[in-house]
Amino acid sequence: MNRNTKTLIIIGLCVAILGLTVGYAALSSVLNITGTAKTGTLATNWNIKFKNASCEKTGYAIAGNITTEGTSLTLSDSVLVSPSDEVICTFDVVNEGTIDAEVTSVTVPNINNFTYVGSGTNKENDESIVQNGIISEMKYNNETKDEIQIGDSLNVGESKSVYIKISYKEEMMSLPENDVEINDIYAEIIYGQKGSSSEEEEPTPTSICTSTSGTVSYALGTSYTCNVGDGPRTFYVLEENTDTVSLIMSENLGYNVEWDESGNNADGPVTALAYLEEQTSSWTVDVSLPTGQQIADAVGNTSWTSGGSDIDLSSAPWLYDNLDGETSTNSYGYWTSTPNSSNSYSAWIVFSYGYLYYGDVDYTDNGVRPVITVSKSQLSQ
Repeated sequence: MNRNTKTLIIIGLCVAILGLTVGYAALSSVLNITGTAKTGTLATNWNIKFKNASCEKTGYAIAGNITTEGTSLTLSDSVLVSPSDEVICTFDVVNEGTIDAEVTSVTVPNINNFTYVGSGTNKENDESIVQNGIISEMKYNNETKDEIQIGDSLNVGESKSVYIKISYKEEMMSLPENDVEINDIYAEIIYGQKGSSSEEEEPTPTSICTSTSGTVSYALGTSYTCNVGDGPRTFYVLEENTDTVSLIMSENLGYNVEWDESGNNADGPVTALAYLEEQTSSWTVDVSLPTGQQIADAVGNTSWTSGGSDIDLSSAPWLYDNLDGETSTNSYGYWTSTPNSSNSYSAWIVFSYGYLYYGDVDYTDNGVRPVITVSKSQLSQ
């Protein structure tokens, strides 16, 4: 990649962490007291706020300004320039009141909810590149980087350090041609009186996928019937994460789909992703293309790289179900999202004969095969 020809400048990163706020749930205690009593003012007793905010950067990034006004925190004027750049902002949430508190709701920054505003003739492509290349997270700034969860306590006099990180993926193969501004970066932590979160009954997660064997399992290749789109479809477990499971569909959506009609893999699977999004627009789950590494891991080849060799998938035939090599809705193979890092004109494909191999990105003999990511609580027997 020639960094002299393209530069990623993201102006106004975090300009609109509009209300990265500490919200307050109403105090839920009700006291029925006969006789006389005196209470302090709410402002004195209930006092949770941000303090000690600062930002730093890695790589060529520019860390912008961070300001706090009690329960609001705003970041502005940060810039990401090249892959692996990061802007990390840390701050303390402190309880200076006289009432113990706990988290009742938390909203972390979600790249799918950001607004991307490009410029120039290729603005839509630039916006897509940036959206696919951005990573965000908000966690406790402790040694184990724990998730912020409902029920986490913040007792009187206690302080907890939190960080927000916005970064650009190291493995991105291309950069936008012009500036892309990112807005509507939003996060929120709501605190209530301690014990208030346990008073509300947690909603029962809606089951999306039902095990075809009658037993919930996260083992690779386990079959589930999932209610997505216009009806139940068969999926297989492709990857287990801490709280979620990624499952790959047993057949393709469509056929004769190019990875990228440009003939070059520098911009990513623009054509294939656009087709996938169109076909799954009504699905209420996270949908993506499988990665080459997920396919390799499924057959135990954890050392595979995107510039490596073909892989035999015969030990996991569920990976190439319904690929018959005929001109049908299942076609010869399906695209992964992974470009061949050794060849700028090709990307990795799961082939009907049971191989992960690479082919030219403008091949028209392949389809797309959706991967959905659901909570483990949404799997049922």
